[in-house]
Amino acid sequence: MHISHLARCWLALVGAGCATSDAHAHDPMTAEILRADIERARVPPLDDAALAAGGALDRAAVVAAVLAENPDLDAARAAVRAAVAAVPSAVALDEPMARYALAPLSIGSDVRFGQRIEVSQRLPWPGRRALRGDAARADAEAVAADLEAVRLELAEAAVQAFDDDYLAVRALDINQHHRELLAQIERSAIAEYAAGRAAEQDPLEARAHVIELERERLALETRRRVAIAALNRLLHRPADAPLPPPPARLGPAGAGVPGREAPPRVAAAARLRARTAEAADAAWAGYPSFEVMAGYDAMWDAWQHRWMIGIGLEIPLARGKRRADQDRARAAQARATAELASISDRLDEDRARARLEIDEATRALELDEQQLLPVAHSRSDAALAGFTVGRNPFSAAVMAEHELRDIELAIEQARVELDRRCAELDRLDGRIPGAAR
Repeated sequence: MHISHLARCWLALVGAGCATSDAHAHDPMTAEILRADIERARVPPLDDAALAAGGALDRAAVVAAVLAENPDLDAARAAVRAAVAAVPSAVALDEPMARYALAPLSIGSDVRFGQRIEVSQRLPWPGRRALRGDAARADAEAVAADLEAVRLELAEAAVQAFDDDYLAVRALDINQHHRELLAQIERSAIAEYAAGRAAEQDPLEARAHVIELERERLALETRRRVAIAALNRLLHRPADAPLPPPPARLGPAGAGVPGREAPPRVAAAARLRARTAEAADAAWAGYPSFEVMAGYDAMWDAWQHRWMIGIGLEIPLARGKRRADQDRARAAQARATAELASISDRLDEDRARARLEIDEATRALELDEQQLLPVAHSRSDAALAGFTVGRNPFSAAVMAEHELRDIELAIEQARVELDRRCAELDRLDGRIPGAAR
């Protein structure tokens, strides 16, 4: 009976202090984590068919699979869960204390059994819990923005690995075509030498160029295996797992749907809010905490004296420590302010540079495809035809073939570079690089 009276007294004293809206302020973030986990659980297991479209590796499917399978995202999601879980802890009151004491000499004696029961609760100065909750929620928002940054970086890495695979295969195709072309030139050189219209070194030089292309083929095959290993790592698959071939033509990435604010800037702004709340909390450090208590002491003769309520007040004497804490909090706030400004400036610069590079790469690719490549084809055909009829030297035919191959490779490289610049701009603008448009 005494215990129940004591509990009612204590709850009446601390009930208002325990009630707070901050206790459930993290619920929307928890619900978002749960929703993301449910959606991820619905993703079907990865197979080769899911990565292909029309028999070729599909860039958007690869990006989607990377964002579903890569373990780096699991680590980032766990960090978000930990940060969100820290919010209730930041706003929670200290654990209440219960004390019990007895007078041992009163046991079995003629006097009343002496015992004392007390419960107490420590309460911070009003407003400080809210500030701590604001800081914890802002830190959780920053970690969530870090997760989104990891998603964008992984998608960009998937685009780069996809482009490496595409470029290696296209270079192998070009290598095969030019080995056939040089074989044709070699046959012409042998025929011309047999007819006495060419030097003996011409067929030998043609054979040397064919061997060089064969060595190049070996290097390109290794490059493709490296690209496949990078894709498989991002997809959380064995490094040597087979993948469908890339498409015959790398289509333009195009502009994605409008994205959210760039995650690095979101994270920096959230961390600034957290440090600002911490600085405000440190400014309140000179205001004391309270302790409320309720107790029952059976050793008083008058029953009116047995029930007690009370309050304790912290005496903030450690002024040096408080000043140091305030200086540290203000310094952390100043650092977060500078980091936000620096990140914003870098983002603006990188976006402007990426747009200029995309514009330059687009116009240069159009010029190469529409004007330079047709001229190179015509020169190669003319040089080979002239050599076969004895009007051009052998070196002219070989040089024209080399120039044509270099231009074809440069065009494919330009396509890849344009795709990568578009992926970079997508990431900077908060869009998923390489995703379906």
